[in-house]
Amino acid sequence: MTSVEDALTTADAYLAVDRTDRAAQILTAALAEHPDHADLLTELSRAQLRMGAPELAMYTAHSALRVAPGCTAAMRMYALALSGIDEHEAAAQVAYRAVVSEPNDYLTHYTYAIVLAAGWQYQTALLCVEEALRLQPASADVHFQRGLILQKLGRIGESDAAYAEALRLDPDHSAAMHNMALNGLKRGRWTTALSGFLGAARMDPKLGDLVRGNVGAALRMPLRWTTLAGVVVCFFAGTIVAGSREAQQVPYRLAGAASLLGLIVLLGWVFRAARIIPRRAWPAVLKRRPMLVLRILVSVASVAVAIPANLGVQTMTLQASAVVLLVLGLIITIIGWKEGS
Repeated sequence: MTSVEDALTTADAYLAVDRTDRAAQILTAALAEHPDHADLLTELSRAQLRMGAPELAMYTAHSALRVAPGCTAAMRMYALALSGIDEHEAAAQVAYRAVVSEPNDYLTHYTYAIVLAAGWQYQTALLCVEEALRLQPASADVHFQRGLILQKLGRIGESDAAYAEALRLDPDHSAAMHNMALNGLKRGRWTTALSGFLGAARMDPKLGDLVRGNVGAALRMPLRWTTLAGVVVCFFAGTIVAGSREAQQVPYRLAGAASLLGLIVLLGWVFRAARIIPRRAWPAVLKRRPMLVLRILVSVASVAVAIPANLGVQTMTLQASAVVLLVLGLIITIIGWKEGS
């Protein structure tokens, strides 16, 4: 016969190393022998939340509360599960009951803050998370939640400070590093953001899909400018190729050479910064954001067309290529600004 204490201890150990499926198996087996044990039901609910099954976790936590109506841990799991299925008002009510029941437990305030933030009540959530922080200032997760709420409120500097404190307390807090990178991206610091996203992925491989999408978002920022620069370069390249009088060509040649140099420098900067992206990750990143492929192709092709144009080569093919790239670049620029791609 399995001891409840042994099952809880073993399951907690598996949860600590992110073996949620194994923890759930152990708790389920223990519940077969002790079907009405509130602690086992509460822990199973926590495991189910970790597994991304909030509806199942809701029923399990509700079962725990039927057995032990005053169990604040079960209230917290129930509130989080309700929040996970978008029952925000009910979740807030349950979380508030937990706070009233255990006002000196930082976890009740922390849970209440999470539930309120999920229901877009950020100002109230901030008050709750600061109370949790007062009760437990050494919790990296509480600092992270505070940073997340401040981020939603647009207080980016304070949000960064909260994430930095979470990372100081827990250097492996991948979510804090990831969200700091998001803050950097909002400020236009795409190289910093790129480094942060990749660092978060190294800490937690489960962030892979999310990181790949955000790496693409970081690359989109400078590539928007390379696309626009490519349009300018192609305009001057087409004008130079179509021109006939040398005296009229001098200003265009100077402007064309300057814009070409600018595009080359810009592309060099982007590709140099992008070298930190692992080669095996590139296909997935580009698959998530196919517009990036078009931006890169148009920018590189613009350089290929502009170099011979600025060197005096005048052919119909070169002129047609410049016009096609100019039009394509304009289309990509307009679609990109409208759709954020």
